[in-house]
Amino acid sequence: MFRHRRMNPASRGFGFTMIELVVVLAIIGILVSLLLPAVQAVRESSRRTQCSNNLKQLGIGTQNLHDTYKRWPPLCARGANDRLRGGGRFSGPYGWTIFHWMLPFIEEQAIYEKLDPDERYAGLQYEQVIETFLCPSEVSKTDGRTSTTFQSANNWGAQNYGANYYVFGNPNRKSTEACRKLSSIRDGTSNVIVFAEMFATCGWTGDIGHMYGSLWADSNNIWRPIFCTNSRVKVPSQRGYPPCKKFQPTPNWMTQCDPGRTQSTHPGGIMVSLCDGSVRQIHESIDDEVWAGACDPRDGAVLADSWNQ
Repeated sequence: MFRHRRMNPASRGFGFTMIELVVVLAIIGILVSLLLPAVQAVRESSRRTQCSNNLKQLGIGTQNLHDTYKRWPPLCARGANDRLRGGGRFSGPYGWTIFHWMLPFIEEQAIYEKLDPDERYAGLQYEQVIETFLCPSEVSKTDGRTSTTFQSANNWGAQNYGANYYVFGNPNRKSTEACRKLSSIRDGTSNVIVFAEMFATCGWTGDIGHMYGSLWADSNNIWRPIFCTNSRVKVPSQRGYPPCKKFQPTPNWMTQCDPGRTQSTHPGGIMVSLCDGSVRQIHESIDDEVWAGACDPRDGAVLADSWNQ
């Protein structure tokens, strides 16, 4: 008579069944989908903190520079092949921007000492990557340089923080060359933006070979690291202080970017440094008029309660 043979429990396998495997994979997928946004949020918070620290260094460096020379250097020369005409201490160097003068005040004295003010298109100053000038959240750059191949700009050091033409230039003469004093900030140092985020590479056609950008060491138009000129080529559009165009909130840097404005690199708003050295994030919903007032150092706007953060 046939008897049912019992299976020895010790001989039974311990592998997953197909259904059990599917359930485990589904659970893992759910956990990963929940975890990834949290990881990304932590990373963005870290990048935002680094960006804020960079802007803080620039703001304090600008104050120390003014304390040392009793005025600010020109925003930039007329072009990379032109000597600065700022007068006194700041006259002479070919094609320098305000960021050349900033180097000793952001712990980059060694690089500053290697610069040759009498050399046109000096290789070091264009190619040098300065970490303090770069926001880690900004995606249009490659290894600290612009991504556009236009005029070989992809070989030059990028700049993610534009300088305010209305603060460091001479708008009444439609000139980027001025040696302004702190006393020219009539609205008060806590009410005026001096530096704001901007993309290293910026275009609107999708053609990487014909995009503009921001280079910390280049005073030529389309490459100048400045804002409030209200023109794509970064040459002042008119004399005086027309309202500075509001920043673009995280546009696509290849198809939506306007080089005549600043651009936020963080979700929700733009990071700026004020003339008193403080750093703020301005919400993307800020009114155009309030933004323009924050960029104009002599319009009388008091903005402490109007930042809409």
